[in-house]
Amino acid sequence: MALGSKSVSLHILTLSAVVGMKKTSRIVTVGLCPSWDMVCRFAGIEWGDHKLADSVTCRPAGKAVNISRALAWMGEKNAAAGLWGRDDYEQMRKAMRQLRGVVRVKMTAVEGATRRNVTVVDTANDREMHLRFPCGLASQKALRQLGADLKGIVGKNSICVFAGLMPENRFLVDVVRIIRKCDAGGARVVVDTHGQALRRIVDTGRVWMIKPNVAELRELLGEDVADKPASLAKAARRLLDKVEIVLVSRGKNGAVVVTPQGAWQGRCAGRGRVVSTVGCGDYLLGGFLKGLTEISDLVLRNNRNCGHRHEAFRDRNSLCLRGVGDCHVGLRPPRNDKVHKVKSYAVPSSALSIALKAATARAWGWTEEKAWTAAQRQVRIEVGRV
Repeated sequence: MALGSKSVSLHILTLSAVVGMKKTSRIVTVGLCPSWDMVCRFAGIEWGDHKLADSVTCRPAGKAVNISRALAWMGEKNAAAGLWGRDDYEQMRKAMRQLRGVVRVKMTAVEGATRRNVTVVDTANDREMHLRFPCGLASQKALRQLGADLKGIVGKNSICVFAGLMPENRFLVDVVRIIRKCDAGGARVVVDTHGQALRRIVDTGRVWMIKPNVAELRELLGEDVADKPASLAKAARRLLDKVEIVLVSRGKNGAVVVTPQGAWQGRCAGRGRVVSTVGCGDYLLGGFLKGLTEISDLVLRNNRNCGHRHEAFRDRNSLCLRGVGDCHVGLRPPRNDKVHKVKSYAVPSSALSIALKAATARAWGWTEEKAWTAAQRQVRIEVGRV
């Protein structure tokens, strides 16, 4: 499927049009069905028990907010947009103050209260239960207002991440309209959802990247797919006429990323105690985007510091810097002194490694205890071609 002016190729993100703008952000997360997440921890609990929780936390969440929080932990500034209930809007803003300076809260306040989801964690038996509730914030009026608000947040070459549960089917037309407008404005659209909503959005051909888990990939394709790297890569390639990047999360087995240039698998090579798997997929996606933007930043720094004239440009087979000398992005040495090429495998494989480091740190509980720089050094990841 032709994607208009966008070639189906993985390339260095050209973010210079975003840098320097006061209002737009280079990464914007959009949650249409957000929630408060209440996590209750018990040192052992069974059905029928009446027990006092060892600890209880409650904070703004939903996949989009979780991705914003993951990016913030990794030092990546972003904007958190989407819908939020007016009844508890100020409470949300107060709870997000700890991320001030890294996350710009740009939620659209709409009528109603934001739902509250509950996670019960049994620390003694390493198990957990997730209780999820329906979201009633979406309406045509609310989605129209969100679309208008996003115009002031999403700029050309922004990465716009639509993540989490989508509104009921009768509002999908409005959701698709918002996504089309973001794409038409030059943003790169990332989608992390499931079911009919994912299928409808992918079929528009306006999506740059998706992040299904194995079950969601099976549902999207309408067939059983073995949870093996080769099988997942083969299945995901069928989507490359509509999206450019497919990142498949595999839980404890790691992840697979597929692009027109190839497929790569990765998993944690070390061992650690799993504290909770809540939000690991969100940290995986946040880490992958962090990896892509780090490469882009490195290119821009080269352009400023090396003293040579460079140009980051799109090419179906490679990521290139034109110039002379020995300045290159460090992922692979240049072959000559005329054109510096970063082979296309370097970008997705490097981003996948960072993604898995972030997801593993989340599973091990390090995101609450350690800085990203420390976790990045200590988590060992193996990445290879499929």
